[in-house]
Amino acid sequence: MGTSDTSGDLFLTATSTAKRVAIADIGSNSARMVVVQRSGDYGLVPVSESKVLLRLQREVGDSGELTPHAMKRLISVVKDFRLVAASAGADDIVAVATSAIRNTADPDAVVRKVHEETGVEIRVMSGEEEAAATFKGAISSLPIKAGVVIDIGGGSMEIVEFSDRRAERTVTLPLGALKLGDRFLTTGSVSSDELDRLSKHVRKKLSAAGIDQAKGGIHLVGTGGTVRNAGKIDRRRTGKRFGRLHGHSVDLDSMEEMVGLLSPMTLSDLRQVPGLNPERSDSIVGGLAALAATIRHMGGDSLLVSGAGLREGLALEFFGVGNGPSIASSVQSVRDMCRRFATWEISRAERRARIAAQVLAAFEDTVSSEAAEAVTLASELVDAGSAIDYYQRYASAALVVVNSNAGTLTHRQIALVSAVCMAADGESVKASSYGGEIKSGETEMLRKAGVLLRLSDEIEMRLSPVSEGVSEETVSLVRTKSGKADVRVSFQGAGDWEPSSLLRHYKRVLGGSIELAHDRTG
Repeated sequence: MGTSDTSGDLFLTATSTAKRVAIADIGSNSARMVVVQRSGDYGLVPVSESKVLLRLQREVGDSGELTPHAMKRLISVVKDFRLVAASAGADDIVAVATSAIRNTADPDAVVRKVHEETGVEIRVMSGEEEAAATFKGAISSLPIKAGVVIDIGGGSMEIVEFSDRRAERTVTLPLGALKLGDRFLTTGSVSSDELDRLSKHVRKKLSAAGIDQAKGGIHLVGTGGTVRNAGKIDRRRTGKRFGRLHGHSVDLDSMEEMVGLLSPMTLSDLRQVPGLNPERSDSIVGGLAALAATIRHMGGDSLLVSGAGLREGLALEFFGVGNGPSIASSVQSVRDMCRRFATWEISRAERRARIAAQVLAAFEDTVSSEAAEAVTLASELVDAGSAIDYYQRYASAALVVVNSNAGTLTHRQIALVSAVCMAADGESVKASSYGGEIKSGETEMLRKAGVLLRLSDEIEMRLSPVSEGVSEETVSLVRTKSGKADVRVSFQGAGDWEPSSLLRHYKRVLGGSIELAHDRTG
């Protein structure tokens, strides 16, 4: 059930056309498995997920081998993963192990024993391979071209410097959260001296590896359990819980404050911290301290959280997906998301987007370029909202973009698209609902953008159902009075359409009128 590696690439396999694949990651702190299937050009859709706390980093005996208890537990977990993968319809299992098994006295013996007992072949990844796959997963759905990816696991830290979405240098260091905590944070309540020694050790290791201050404008991207928990805690503390954790930015000042707040706490107190997974209670302080020291050493002021990492990177490699021509477009990300909804058709989405382009061209003085982009993206999204509630499709589309995997869309883009959809439904746009991504002074413009979305959508719904889409001759929209919002819309479609609700909405928000001209011969 495993795969072979004879070419030097991470995974080149004859079964790479499988519809679903299970990726199992045996880490130093936990074992995780995700079953995914391909979506669109760059997307992955999770089908099933499993996680088990193993703490292998602490299960290595004096001889350097896994303890019998740890081996028995590992075999049991892999058997469970195999059953979950089969029940989820996975055609293959790709299983990898990282630093905890990599650093044992005889990694091959561990792999051999697990294979004999379970039939699953585990591949022990080198630090460089782990870093490369983590990098691929971490940036796959973030709109960034250059930066540094930082992944802190239980036993090691992987750092990847990249530009033009290509890895340039990878470094693996023994700076995992469990490893550092066990070495430096030995008292019940962590002291400032212990934190200082840990931070100095991290900076020394970084300097020795040639990791220096990053250039201005470079993004620092974080992934792994420590990073995800840092993001969750930060979102609870700051109240910025809009959208997914993926794409959330944690300020360095906030991270250092978290270290200061959490370090004096007992394990019992840490388990009650909002946003912190109780299973991370004994490793979070060491992990956060190392992360903060790394960001400060590299001259960063924040860390962008990626919800994807090693497992997603391995899945993308398995399916033969590259990093994208430069960055997967926002439109492509929305389409990948919408393909999951039975009511969504690409021909109609494309036609609505072309109509929206004509509408926006006539109102380029009314909305900002960001709001115009949001209208375009929302026009692709509307039919996905219909799958939830046809009569509330705009509001439903707003929920879809906030709660689904929105690919490369930033939190700001997600907020704008959601707000435009809500405005199209006639709902008021409240900046406070979007976690600081929208300013109060933008709400009136977004109301106008919402009307333009609704106008585009209602025209598209009344067009003749032609597969070739819409041309300039099919729809024409012009401003009838200079400087006014009055428009004349000519199109081939339902001649008996009298959109009284739209007309009232349009007049209330834009202060103008719409004159409709139908070509009944279309």
